[in-house]
Amino acid sequence: MVGVITGGVITGGVTIVESDNSTDLFEGITKDTYTIVLNSKPSSSVIVNINFDSTQLKLNETMISPIQITFTSSNWSIAQTITVEALYDNVTEGTQTKSITHIAASSDSNYNGLTIASVTVTIRDTTSATVKGSFQSGNLTVSSSSQAITLTTTVDSTKAFVICNSKYANSSTNNFITCQLNTAGTQVTIQTGGGGASTVVDWYVMEYSSGAMVQRGATNFATTDFTLNASLTTSVSTTKTFVIASTRSTIVGATADGNRTVRARLTSSTNLELSRNETGGTAVTEWQVVQFDGSKVQSGTVTLSNGNTSTTATLSNSVNLNSSFLIFNYKAAAAVVGVERDFYVRGSYANSSTLSFNRVGNSQDMDIS
Repeated sequence: MVGVITGGVITGGVTIVESDNSTDLFEGITKDTYTIVLNSKPSSSVIVNINFDSTQLKLNETMISPIQITFTSSNWSIAQTITVEALYDNVTEGTQTKSITHIAASSDSNYNGLTIASVTVTIRDTTSATVKGSFQSGNLTVSSSSQAITLTTTVDSTKAFVICNSKYANSSTNNFITCQLNTAGTQVTIQTGGGGASTVVDWYVMEYSSGAMVQRGATNFATTDFTLNASLTTSVSTTKTFVIASTRSTIVGATADGNRTVRARLTSSTNLELSRNETGGTAVTEWQVVQFDGSKVQSGTVTLSNGNTSTTATLSNSVNLNSSFLIFNYKAAAAVVGVERDFYVRGSYANSSTLSFNRVGNSQDMDIS
């Protein structure tokens, strides 16, 4: 049995209909769709595996191939939509075509192993960048443990992220802030662990019209938690994705920064690992996972060891320093007991293939992502 797609003519067990009878895309700009539906009620669930070139295409907001859709005896006649995008790769390739293939698996012999006709995608180069963004920024002086800043223009939170920096009047652990954009895209929320009066925060919100996908959340550490994992709703490409994270704690006093310095790193396409080296207090990590379709992200971990004021990390591939940036986070050892010179780390490019991390102090390990 074979399903046919052109114009939606049914000649087998599955019907695929492309919008406008074709799938044509410009890299990083346009989207197109097609639908899949079964022609008959199956006796058991039917899984359709959809394979595609993840270096060129993104399907249903993911670059992890294959994706799957499932039909049951209840929804078999309801068409499911597949959204297709072409990734901007900053390479002039001319117009090219790629195939999206489908194959069914089921205990129903009428559908198991059913080969379904492919969808041919026409991809055209774009000369503009993959992302065109808008930018909003501001600052505030903290006067309460939670403050919301209303944005001048509402943003699409699935394509926008926020970065904050701050200066503090004292080093009590409960002063340190977290910074997060709300799901509605209307506000930036600044929160402390209960302290923070007179802390000054600068915030920056960047929104992209295409080529970006942002997932966000808040993960709560109980007093005994060292490591927690946050599951992403949508799979990401780890070679195109970076993490922004900030952590707040309710601990009063200046000696428990190991509780609120949390290392955040992607351990798979769907898992964000958050870890700290000290327990005894609660903490909340606000995180954002940002995927840029046209980017090439390198990531890793390194330890700035006890007794050393500096260390380096070697990149797998050299980068263009004019179009690259470094973002990192770290967790302090419990024994730093709030000594800032031991756990505040500076990161920079030593050259196009080497990162440099350094600090003033040299006591205890620092784990950097």
